Amino acid sequence: IYLSEHAWRDLEDNLRNQDKDEQRRAKEERKNGDGTAAQPSLLDLQSSRPGSNLLVPPMVPGGPYGDEQRSFYSEDARSFYSEDEYYQEDHYSGGYNDTESAYGSEVFAPSGSTFRELEMRKMLNGDSKGDGVEEEPEIPRKTTRGRKQWVALTWFLTWWIPGPFLRWCGGMKRPDVRMAWREKVALCFVILALSGVVIFFIAVFGKLICPYQNVFSWNELQAHDKKDYAYTAIRGEVFDLTNLVPGHWPNEVISTSALFAYAGKDSTVLFPIQVSALCDGTTGSVDDAVTLDTHVNLTDPNAAYHDFRYFTSDYRPDWYWNQMVKMRKLYRIGFMGYDPKDLQNQAKTNMASSGISNPSWAILNNDIYDLSAYLAGGLIPRVPTGQQVPANLNMNFMDSRIVDLFKTFPYQDITKSFEALNLDSILKERQLVCLRNLFFIGKTDNRNSTVCQFSTYLLLIISVMLCAVILFKFLAALQLGGRREPEEYDKFIICQVPCYTESEESLRKTIDSLSVLRYDDKRKLLFLIADGMLIGSGNDRPTPRIVLDILGVDPNVDPEPLSFESLGDGMAQHNMAKVYSGLYECSGHVVPYIVVVKVGKPTERQKPGNRGKRDSQMILMRFLNKVHFNSEMTPMELEIFHQIKNVIGVNPSFYEFVLMVDADTEIMPDSLNRMVSCFVHDAKIIGLCGETMISNEKDTWVTMIQVYEYYISHHLAKAFESLFGSVTCLPGCFCMYRIRSATKNQPLLISNQMIQDYSENIVETLHMKNLLHLGEDRYLTTLILKHFPNYKTKFTPDAACKTNAPDRWPVLLSQRRRWINSTVHNLLELMFLPQLCGFCCFSMRFVVILDLLGTLVMPAIVVYLGFLIYSIAVSPTAIPFWSVITLAGVYGLQALIFIIRRKWEHVGWMIVYLLAIPVFSFAIPLYSFWHFDDFSWGNTRVVVGEKGKKLHLASDEGKFDPKSIPRKKWTDYEQELWEVGSHESHDSRGTAHTGYTHESYRSHRSLAPAGAGPGSTAGSIYNDAASYYSGNGGNSGRSRSRSPAPMAAYDNQSIRQQSFTNVPIVSDPRMSRPYSDMMSQRGSVFMNRTPSEIDLAYANMPPGMGGGSRAGSMMPPGGSVMDAYYASGPGSSASGDGAILPTDEEILQEIRRILSTSDLMSITKKQVRDELSAFFGVDMSSRREFVNSCIEQVLQGKL
Repeated sequence: IYLSEHAWRDLEDNLRNQDKDEQRRAKEERKNGDGTAAQPSLLDLQSSRPGSNLLVPPMVPGGPYGDEQRSFYSEDARSFYSEDEYYQEDHYSGGYNDTESAYGSEVFAPSGSTFRELEMRKMLNGDSKGDGVEEEPEIPRKTTRGRKQWVALTWFLTWWIPGPFLRWCGGMKRPDVRMAWREKVALCFVILALSGVVIFFIAVFGKLICPYQNVFSWNELQAHDKKDYAYTAIRGEVFDLTNLVPGHWPNEVISTSALFAYAGKDSTVLFPIQVSALCDGTTGSVDDAVTLDTHVNLTDPNAAYHDFRYFTSDYRPDWYWNQMVKMRKLYRIGFMGYDPKDLQNQAKTNMASSGISNPSWAILNNDIYDLSAYLAGGLIPRVPTGQQVPANLNMNFMDSRIVDLFKTFPYQDITKSFEALNLDSILKERQLVCLRNLFFIGKTDNRNSTVCQFSTYLLLIISVMLCAVILFKFLAALQLGGRREPEEYDKFIICQVPCYTESEESLRKTIDSLSVLRYDDKRKLLFLIADGMLIGSGNDRPTPRIVLDILGVDPNVDPEPLSFESLGDGMAQHNMAKVYSGLYECSGHVVPYIVVVKVGKPTERQKPGNRGKRDSQMILMRFLNKVHFNSEMTPMELEIFHQIKNVIGVNPSFYEFVLMVDADTEIMPDSLNRMVSCFVHDAKIIGLCGETMISNEKDTWVTMIQVYEYYISHHLAKAFESLFGSVTCLPGCFCMYRIRSATKNQPLLISNQMIQDYSENIVETLHMKNLLHLGEDRYLTTLILKHFPNYKTKFTPDAACKTNAPDRWPVLLSQRRRWINSTVHNLLELMFLPQLCGFCCFSMRFVVILDLLGTLVMPAIVVYLGFLIYSIAVSPTAIPFWSVITLAGVYGLQALIFIIRRKWEHVGWMIVYLLAIPVFSFAIPLYSFWHFDDFSWGNTRVVVGEKGKKLHLASDEGKFDPKSIPRKKWTDYEQELWEVGSHESHDSRGTAHTGYTHESYRSHRSLAPAGAGPGSTAGSIYNDAASYYSGNGGNSGRSRSRSPAPMAAYDNQSIRQQSFTNVPIVSDPRMSRPYSDMMSQRGSVFMNRTPSEIDLAYANMPPGMGGGSRAGSMMPPGGSVMDAYYASGPGSSASGDGAILPTDEEILQEIRRILSTSDLMSITKKQVRDELSAFFGVDMSSRREFVNSCIEQVLQGKL
């Protein structure tokens, strides 16, 4: 049933009103009741779990007393609640056994009994929203100034798209979806504008401020004097003589060599002109007898072949015009050009040789005209032989006012003066024709002007900077010399592996590769997090079951799910997980492991427990943060602490580095030690990554086009960023972080700032969703650079791993969409970081801006490259010099990298990559930009049951209260375990449903030798001298209820005094080989402990080794150590009338223990007092008021 928000709110309001009425009636009934209700059943104290103190879920009903009828109307039962509170009777079903998990089953979620005491505490604290209880108002989140500006820009760019259109036609019902779509469109507009700016700057800007000119200076013309590229000039126009000569006619009259003699020269004298055919003068016609010759004969002997003027025997008035039209169309390549600054000197130099000492040059509309011959008396009438020159012949065909301009303003621009002349438009047009045909000698050459020089040098500077970046990247990658073998280190390492829906083959490959790393097995810990009870596509079991099967965990081992704070919306922040631990054996290596399986709350049905990779990372980061600061921990975190410290035998504070690996990655055997070597040699390194290679490179064409990109992105991009100590992306598939500083013990990866920023739950904007939902690995690096600018993130090519690249187009498209979109938003974050290495253009910020711009304009650059190739193919002479040099530098230097490294196979991969440029740099980016508002992981990870559906699940109802998850410091928790040791004698009444019996409680306890109490001193060291894993088994999994703990030595003296050689070793069916065998092979594990932390691990052996109710206790012959321990406990106090009453602090401590281990739905205050009397051996009736007061304040959270 689908309800609108309005209808849902109406129903909710009605239900709330009904609840209030029922509460009032129930309160009245309680006041008027006669108190004759049946007395509630006594709580079975023998089956309680001392010491958990609200940190472990209560026992599920189902034991001997689990089904007894309970009444809530006795005086003691009612005394738990205030007058204004309403107590509802609730019956919870029993637990379950998750031995055969299947996707979609409800058994993925833990039993509902886990939340009974939490819900009860919430009611007792007044959170039930009864009468008179007001909900604390939520403080609105302040919108930043940048966000306001971006929203304003978004609406400015998308105001023309109506909201109803998006709802009706786009199917976007929710306002956040519509806003994300608008932001996506706005981003696409911004990208389009940036692409336009880049293309404009590259292809248009230079031509706009300095238009291209096909002009040649005298030096350039003279340089073209070879037959292969011969040019010649005729009246200011330059022609291609190389192409013209083959078509010249007749060849038998003028030889080819004679024609090429004019290459690189001015050939104007070869073409005499008929003035009357080229100029209409001032009146509309010019007499045929008018010729334009100077008093010196400039006629070349070969000019006779082109002389068809009026006075010759072969008069062809239009021959010159027709020939020039033909040559202009076929052979003209430009014009002669003259720099305006050098015009005067150039004119004097050229014309002095012609006998004209005062040439008259002027510029008109950027065209240069020479009236020197006209003014120097070159107007001579010539008629055919035998004819007379006409009388009154007007030789002046140019207007005198125009001629005066040339005389008045020689060598200057007369354009404005010419336009100012009072001339008839027809006359002005005639005069311009005469100037163009008779006196034109070239155009102004502005290539050396200030404007053109600015554009040229600006483009040159940018090209040089880009080439410099490419060169520096090349030099950074050019690391000659062989790899040196580092020494073997002994730092404690956590290998974190988040698992989602990977196949069994991938998971096994990853786990095995980590296990066989050439590093001390005792000093590395496999920390696997299964992100929800999910079945991946192609799998037949849930991912957690696959992981546990690989590690050899018995399917019957079923630890109880424990609460922890997760990432999510609303109540989804409350998550639950199961914790496993043990030793994994592979190829002679025995490695400890921790497996955290997120199973979710009982109410979760869709992907129970799944909260994403970032949440999986936060489990370890939060845990280490709380270990470092000794902060309060959730039940799951306390269990992890217990498993690492008491089962594996290493204090969690010993770990210095975290190796983050994806579940489909294979690490090379020497990589870990090489990475540790980098950290050791440079204490300023906070993050490090190695090279990621493709393991399935030849599977399909999709994998083939990625090989070269993977190689060059590491050895060029990351190697260059590593020079600055600021690698902007440490890939989550293979990277390593320093947990705390080497000298000052300053928290780094686990600092409060990192935890706070990386655990951001309010992810509402498009920007934050791309950061935290798609690119969490890259964002983690961004936060590292933000909070620790004085530290370095580096790349080392010596460490390597192999991973499976997407082998299908849809998967590649989905992966690159996530990568590109997260890259864009992370680079935006990096741009505004206050402290980045370098200054101005020589800084990491400049490189980040270049990377961001390059990412956004990739499609535009591909379009420009296509245009460039087309232009070169069509016109080989018009080659953009600097563009070609830049491209040659990019790919030429890349080729040198793998050639020098002798990676010859990358020659072929480079060719494949170049052919795939349209795919990588055009198609995929365009797809990614248009899917900025898609925050899913697409086809990269497919879960069985989804069937491609897009599910928009509303967040869990209600507001999450962090206080709903109990928390306690490990030191306090462990101290309490010591203080309640006397209750070990209680018989276990746990059932198969509880998953946490009296025996399982002992797996929490640490037993000290006789007399070792909180004030005693015992030391131990972590070395290979002497340490013991109690119990049997090598490749076995341990749960909370059956976790064998390592036996730690106290000191050398205690080891000598106590011999365990006579202790029998009994095989546990869950274990595959004895620990004793393992100890003989792998050495021992010690650690420093305070007196309260000393554990002898007697209580965790299988039944039969210790006997009695202490199931699993292992002790020296005679059991003197355990007997002495129990004899020294507080429970040994004698009872009697003369017994001394306990102190208030002792009473309060025991009340806390009783309430934390009891079912709050059934226990009464009287039962608590009886338990106190039994514990202290005295009658507590005299302290009744004090006890009742303490109970109420503990339940209300005041104590």
